[in-house]
Amino acid sequence: MRGRGPVPQAAEDRRQGDVGPDDIRRQYRELVKQYHPDKVQHLGPRLREAAEMEMKQINEAYDYFVKKYKL
Repeated sequence: MRGRGPVPQAAEDRRQGDVGPDDIRRQYRELVKQYHPDKVQHLGPRLREAAEMEMKQINEAYDYFVKKYKL
C-alpha cells in the first residue's frame, strides 16, 4: 500500500474482485483512525501536515468508491 497510497491498491483489489464494500469501509475506518490529524497532533506540525495530506487522499479514495460502486 505504500508508494501511491490507498487509492491504487484498493482500486486494483476491487477490479480483481478481492474486496467487497464491507472491506472498503473497514479499511477506510482503520486509515482514518491512523492518519486523522487530531490523532497525530502531539507529534508536531510537520507530521500533522503530512497526516492532513494523507487524510485528503484517503477521503478522495473513499469518495471515489462510494460514487463508483455505490457503497
